[in-house]
Amino acid sequence: MKPEVEDDNRKLRLASAKAKVLLGDAAAKLRAALDDEPFMAETPLETQAAM
Repeated sequence: MKPEVEDDNRKLRLASAKAKVLLGDAAAKLRAALDDEPFMAETPLETQAAM
């Protein structure tokens, strides 16, 4: 494989790994917010569906 293609592939893998970490962090924050008592009390079905 050409060095340029290998470098592009490496950059894409690195960007993908970083995006997965950011998405995991965002999902954890969303879960924490949805576990909040007022959300569960007012809209339990919608809150559970969002999780």
